[in-house]
Amino acid sequence: MKLNKIAFAIAFLCPSAAILADDISYTYVDGSVQYTDPKSGGSDLGYRLEGSLGLPLNFYGIARWEHMDLDDQPGDLDAADFGLGWHIGLGDTVHGLAELTWSDREVGLLDEDGYTFSVGTRIAPGDRWEFGAKVGYRDLESNLDGGYGEAYVLWKVWGILGLSARGEVAEEANRIGIGARISF
Repeated sequence: MKLNKIAFAIAFLCPSAAILADDISYTYVDGSVQYTDPKSGGSDLGYRLEGSLGLPLNFYGIARWEHMDLDDQPGDLDAADFGLGWHIGLGDTVHGLAELTWSDREVGLLDEDGYTFSVGTRIAPGDRWEFGAKVGYRDLESNLDGGYGEAYVLWKVWGILGLSARGEVAEEANRIGIGARISF
C-alpha cells in the first residue's frame, strides 16, 4: 500500500512518470560502478554518473561524470561530458539519436578537452527492457582522441527504477559497468 502511494505521488508530480512502462525516457539519472581497462596500465573500480533532461522538440540535455583510480599512473582519470542530443522516432519502440558534447579528460597532469559527436539507437521491445548502442568520435587535442562504441541494456525493475549494464570500447580505454537508473 505504501508503494502505491509513492507511485501515485510521483505520477502526480511528474506526469511523464505515468507512461514509463512502454516509453523511452529522456529524463533520467543513472549511476554505476565501472571497471576501466586503460591501454597504459590497469585501474581500480571507479564510478560513472549520467543524467539526461528531456527538452521540447525532441532535444535533451546530457551530462556525464566518471572517475577511476589508475595503477601505474601519476594521478586518476576524471572525465566529464556536457551536451545536447536530439532523437527521432523510427517506430513505436525504436528511436534514432545524435549527440554533440563538450568533453574533458584529465589523467594526472594531462588535461585535454574538445568535443564528442555520436549517433545511435535506443530500442524498447517490451515493458521491462531497453537496449541502446551508439558510435562516435572524440576530438580531444592530441592524446585522447579517437573513435568509440558503447552499448547498454536496461531492465526496468519497477516503474521508475531500473538496473543497467554498460560497455564501451574506445582507443584510450575500455569500460564495463553495472548500475541503476531512475527515469522520470
